[in-house]
Amino acid sequence: MKRLMLVLSMLGASVQAAEHKYTVGVFLPTSIADGQARFEFAEALAKGLSGPLGQPVAGKSFAKFEDFTKAASDGTLDLAVVDAWALAQGNLKGEPVALGSIAGQTHRRWVVVARSGNFVKELNGQKLAVPKGAAGQEAKFATNVVFAGDYQANKGFKLVPVPAIDSALKAVESKSAAAALVPQGDLPKDFKVIYRSPRIPGAVALSLRGDAAAVRSALLSSGGAAPITKFVEVKAQELEDLKNLFTKGPPKRIPAVAESPTLRPPVEPLVDMKKVGYVLPDFLEQFDSPSEKPDD
Repeated sequence: MKRLMLVLSMLGASVQAAEHKYTVGVFLPTSIADGQARFEFAEALAKGLSGPLGQPVAGKSFAKFEDFTKAASDGTLDLAVVDAWALAQGNLKGEPVALGSIAGQTHRRWVVVARSGNFVKELNGQKLAVPKGAAGQEAKFATNVVFAGDYQANKGFKLVPVPAIDSALKAVESKSAAAALVPQGDLPKDFKVIYRSPRIPGAVALSLRGDAAAVRSALLSSGGAAPITKFVEVKAQELEDLKNLFTKGPPKRIPAVAESPTLRPPVEPLVDMKKVGYVLPDFLEQFDSPSEKPDD
């Protein structure tokens, strides 16, 4: 009986291995605005990778961060293409192999957009729509990464987590939020940009299983799929720096010290003693010298 169970177990494992298809998962809520466009990107990318990898590839798009991280950790996915900010928030174990280039840019600025106001502080106490990542991490992302520690987002705003770019902009259009935090790009004409962040990495390809070098080569030669027109080499350190910035915040700034003006006092009298006169106070003339001499 034990032998039969062992044989059946081995057969089951073999069938499961044969049924496993190389799968690329996509979580790009802030690199690709539309849900249908994200689905089409996943399908097109999978098709483009089939040739370089020499095997069929399936594409899968995720709308929720939790669903994506579960699939990435339980062995469902072999390759992930994910927004770098979401990668910094998760505990995904994999090797970064490439950066995606959109409109010629691998790094993008994030902006706070609204229909009124010119400064962030004018919106204090109002709602800010923020793309949703790991549970409850929106304030940390906005404060540490977008505002670089200069502004406490959870104290200045009432944060409203939303699924993606389009939903953030719709929240402002419907007046359910006063402003939205989105990557810089095409915006409705009546929206104003009132803050721009430093540049941060955009879409990152992460090898989760298999030969990372082969996956890197396949991505660099594939030509990508719209809107990611190509994949380029990635520096793992900058992704590590982004994660540290998210988790720990920026380092404390050293206060700037203004350079004091150079004082140039006149030194000629100190050099030429002939120009230095003895000046005695007038009251000394009123004192008489004592007649008694002090004892030696």
